[in-house]
Amino acid sequence: MEPISLFLLWLAAAVFIPEPGNLVVLLDEADGSVGRIVVSTAAGSQVLETANTGVNVLNQESPPTPPKAISQEQIRATFGKALDAAPVPPERFLLYFLTGTSTLTEESRAEIGKIAASFANRKQARATIIGHSDTVGDADVNFRLALLRAEEIRKIIIAAGLNAERIDARSHGEKDLIVKTVDNVDEPENRRVEITIW
Repeated sequence: MEPISLFLLWLAAAVFIPEPGNLVVLLDEADGSVGRIVVSTAAGSQVLETANTGVNVLNQESPPTPPKAISQEQIRATFGKALDAAPVPPERFLLYFLTGTSTLTEESRAEIGKIAASFANRKQARATIIGHSDTVGDADVNFRLALLRAEEIRKIIIAAGLNAERIDARSHGEKDLIVKTVDNVDEPENRRVEITIW
C-alpha cells in the first residue's frame, strides 16, 4: 500500500489516530500561530507543537516516530497540490468617514486599491460590508447613516468588478462601537465600515 500523506492546516489541540503509512505534519496558521497535535497509535503517542515538524506512522502496532523538522521544500513536494487548493484566507478592512457623512477620509480612500486587489486574488469572492456610526445624534438617524456608508462602499466594490449578488451590506448604527463612549460623542474610530472579503 502506498503511503498516505496527511497534513493539518490548523488545530488548537487535537488527537489524531492515523491510518498506516501516514506522515503527519503540523503547519502554522496564516497569522503565525501554531496549534498542537497528539498523534497516537496502540503502541504510543507523539506530540507536535512546533511548526513544520512531523512524525511518521507505519501502522497501529508501531509507535509514531519521534518528531523531526520537515523542510519547506519537503512540505511543498509532499503537500503542494493540497496547499495550492486551499482557499485564500478572509481579509478584513476598516474604512473611516468624515463626521455625519458617507464621505471617506483621505486615508481610507487610499485603501480602495488594496480592497480591489483582494477581490482579484479570489475566484468567487464574496463580501460583507457593515456600516457603523459614532453616537452623535439620534440612534435611528445613525442607523440610516451607517447603512448609507455601507451602500456607498458596496457601489465602489461593484464598480471594481464584484457581482452585486455576492455583496451583503448592512448597518449596525451606533450599536457596535470600537471605542466605547456615552451618547453624543464624536469618535472617528466608530465612524467606519467593516469589509470582510472571502
